[in-house]
Amino acid sequence: MLNKKELISKLITEYITEIPMIINKKTSKKDIKYEHRNEYDVIKRKIDNYIDKNEVHKRFIVLP
Repeated sequence: MLNKKELISKLITEYITEIPMIINKKTSKKDIKYEHRNEYDVIKRKIDNYIDKNEVHKRFIVLP
């Protein structure tokens, strides 16, 4: 019999191994990936520019 720590560890490990399958299932249908929204590229570029310090203005980015 597993003790409480081992049981929790096993459960977490199972969840972690299932995450890629769950994400793939939610972002595709019959192994065909959904198209991503154009806003993703814009937001990603703004965040990357801010992180790289190319952006001089302070900004708030609100994600839906």
